[in-house]
Amino acid sequence: KDYISDEAIADIRNAGVAPVFAVSGMHLSVWIMGLYMMLELFGVKKRTNSLIGIAFTLFFMAVTGFSPSVCRAGIMFLLILSGNLFRRKADSLNSLGFAALLLGIINPMIVADIGFLLSFSSTLGIILLNPWFRTHVEPKLNGILFEKLLKFIAESVFVSLSATVGSIGFIIVFIGYVSIYSVVANLLITYIASLCMLCGGFTALMYSFPGVGNAFAVITGCLAKYIIGVIEKIAELPFATVDTTNEYWTYGVIAFYALVLCSYIIFKNKTDFKISCAGLALTVLCCCLLYHFNYADCTFIRVVDTDDSIAVLISQNGGSALICSESKNKYFSSAVTSAAEDNGGRRLKLMISDVDGGNMSGLLSVIKDGVPDELIVPKSNDFLKELMNDRKIVQSSNAKIMLWKNAETEFVSNSNYCVAYCTVQGVEVCIILRSEDYTRIPERYLKGDIIVSAEHLENTAFIDSVIVGDDADGSALSTGKYGNIDIKIKDNSYKFIIEEG
Repeated sequence: KDYISDEAIADIRNAGVAPVFAVSGMHLSVWIMGLYMMLELFGVKKRTNSLIGIAFTLFFMAVTGFSPSVCRAGIMFLLILSGNLFRRKADSLNSLGFAALLLGIINPMIVADIGFLLSFSSTLGIILLNPWFRTHVEPKLNGILFEKLLKFIAESVFVSLSATVGSIGFIIVFIGYVSIYSVVANLLITYIASLCMLCGGFTALMYSFPGVGNAFAVITGCLAKYIIGVIEKIAELPFATVDTTNEYWTYGVIAFYALVLCSYIIFKNKTDFKISCAGLALTVLCCCLLYHFNYADCTFIRVVDTDDSIAVLISQNGGSALICSESKNKYFSSAVTSAAEDNGGRRLKLMISDVDGGNMSGLLSVIKDGVPDELIVPKSNDFLKELMNDRKIVQSSNAKIMLWKNAETEFVSNSNYCVAYCTVQGVEVCIILRSEDYTRIPERYLKGDIIVSAEHLENTAFIDSVIVGDDADGSALSTGKYGNIDIKIKDNSYKFIIEEG
C-alpha cells in the first residue's frame, strides 16, 4: 500500500473499488476457491480437500492479523468446510449470524468497526437478494442466444448490486461518499483482480524457477495495468462520487430504514409492501439527490481550529488546497488532518505556506502525513525537498495561483506580512498568515467579503471577520468559540456553517 500513489488511491475510492484492494473476505474466498479447484484437479478427495481448506483458512486469518472482515469470511468458510467433513450442507444465513455472534462475544466493540459492518452488511445483502435473482430473473434468460454468458454477466451485476444495497446505509454514514459507477467498475475488474492476485501468488511461489516465475510475473503485470487503466477512466467520469458527509444523508438513511420497517409491519400483502418500499426508496433517493445537486459545484472553505497558526482548507469537487502559516505546535498536523477527513478526506492538490520565520515543524508534519501534489513557499530547503520527493515545489514570494476555474489566490510574502487573497466564485476572502506590521499591507488586500486573521485589524473594510483563536470582544466568529468554521460559497454568495460548543 505504501507504494501506491495518492492519485491512485483517490481514483480507487472514486471508482468504488476500494474493497478489492483492502485485505478482506473476498481475498480469502478467491484463495480458498482457487485452492479447492486446484486440489480437485489433482484428484484429492473432498474430505481431504476440506481439511486442507480449513488449515489454509486459519493460516490466512492469522497472517492478516485476524481483521474483522477476514474473520467474518473465515468463520463462514470454516463452517462450510466442516459441513463437508460430516456431509452436511451449511446454511449461509446461519453461518453469517454465527460468525457475527462469535466475533461479538470475543470483542463486543467490533460493532463499531466499519470494516466488519461493511463486510457483514454486504454479505447479508448477497445472501438475502441473490435467491430472488435466481428465482425470478435467471429463468427469463433461458433459451436465448449466448445464454451462459448473459447469465454469468447478469449474476455478476446482481451480486454487486446486492452487496451495494446491503451496505449502502453504512457507506453513506461512515464512508462519506457514494461511488456512482461502483457496480460497473466492480464488474469490469473483480474477476480480473482475482486472477491477478492468484498469478501474483504463483509468481512468489515460483520465484526459484525463473522461467515459470517470470511468466506469471508478466501476466500479473498486464492484468494490473488493465485494472489501473479501468479505474483511472471510471474515476474521471463526471459525477463519479456523491458527497454524503452532511448529516442530512444520515437522517435520510435512518428515515428510509424506519419507513421500510413500518411498511413491513403495516402491509401484509406482498405486492403492497413491494410498491411501498419502492416508493419510499424513490422518495428518499430524490431528496438526497436534490440535496447533493444543491451542494454540487460549491466551494467550501474551512478555517481550522489551531492554537498558534492559521490553517485554511479550500475544497471543491473532490480536490482541496491548504493555505497555512508557520507552526511549531506538534498537534498542528493532527488538527489539519482531522479537519480534512471531516471535510470528506479530499486529496490535497496544493499547499501554500509561509516559512519565513523557520518554525517549520508543524508544516513538515502536515506534508509527511499527506504529501500535496504541489507546494508553494517563499523559500525552500532540503527538508522540504526530501519530503516532497519528486513533487513540484514552487519557490515564490509573490504568486497568482489558479485553484480551479472559478477560484484563484494571490500569495504575497515579505518581512512585514504574508497574505493570501482568494477570489472564490466572486467572493473575496483575505487570509492574513503573518502580520508584523499590518499597516504596511496594501489597501487592496484590506477590503472584501471575509477576513481570516489571528487578531482584529483596524481600518479594514470587510463584511465578516473570522478570528483564529479566542475573540476578546466577541464581535467576530472565532475558532476558540465554535471550533472549525465552514464557509459554503456558490454563485457570488456565501454562508457560514458553525456548530456552537
